[in-house]
Amino acid sequence: MEANPNLMVPKPGQSWVDYFLDKLVYDGDMTPKERKLAGIVNVPDDSMSPPINYSERAMLVVIGVEPIDFPTLLGKVVLITTLQEPKSYFIGRVAAVDEQVIRLTRDNATWPQRETERKDILLMCRCVYMTGVPVL
Repeated sequence: MEANPNLMVPKPGQSWVDYFLDKLVYDGDMTPKERKLAGIVNVPDDSMSPPINYSERAMLVVIGVEPIDFPTLLGKVVLITTLQEPKSYFIGRVAAVDEQVIRLTRDNATWPQRETERKDILLMCRCVYMTGVPVL
């Protein structure tokens, strides 16, 4: 596919975040519907190392998920924000989902599993890219 000259650099007034997300849509790596629910966050810790290598510059592209879709995320890396801590988040790989609880495992064996009651989840997003590299 030939590069779109309009997506080579951000437009005046466009943030780098919006530029990067728009480029993912243009490249076919994200749908326009997903783009409306997407954002970019810093990798919070080394709980998923490897494959998500923690550094001050590492960032994740995340897409918001509706509660009805939580069961489709088994084996996927997600970010969760809870009602108790709305200004922070944690990441992990979904190991189990039922009507009450979501259990996450961590790829870094030194981090414990984490269970969160579904009623306590303020936001859950699936992690799709780390600075342009697909998240496994």
